[in-house]
Amino acid sequence: MRIAIYWFRNDLRLSDNPAFLRACKEVDYLLPVYIHSPSIEEETAWGFPRVGKHRKVFLEESLHDLRNQLRSFGSNLFELSGNVLDVFEKIRAQSHANLIYCEQIEAPEELAQVSVLKDSGFEIFTEWQSSMLDPQALPFPLQEVPDIFTQFRQQV
Repeated sequence: MRIAIYWFRNDLRLSDNPAFLRACKEVDYLLPVYIHSPSIEEETAWGFPRVGKHRKVFLEESLHDLRNQLRSFGSNLFELSGNVLDVFEKIRAQSHANLIYCEQIEAPEELAQVSVLKDSGFEIFTEWQSSMLDPQALPFPLQEVPDIFTQFRQQV
């Protein structure tokens, strides 16, 4: 019996979410999880809120909608708060789930989170879904992306 966690990060879609669909196909039981980071309440170095009130409202509404969609499929969304590693270690201790599926995010904090989880023994499956084209499907290396859009479009 394969139990896994699906970690919702930025992409809160269901039906057209490649990583979520992959997880549904590959495991027997899936725990959908969203982790609220304590850093959401921090300020930037310039004194501005890291996350504005409108974005917080949008996130709250999006999570509510996601929960309703999951419930319509007989599941639910586990909303937790805290350090990513601490949260997932508690889940692993209770459920023995060591597999985590999530979207791949090419940003320093998000890459560091995945690295810490891997170093702690979690098996992580990430899927690129932040653009219409998978970078691996491009007909050229990323370092050689054409500077002119017409050239890019013609090659793609």
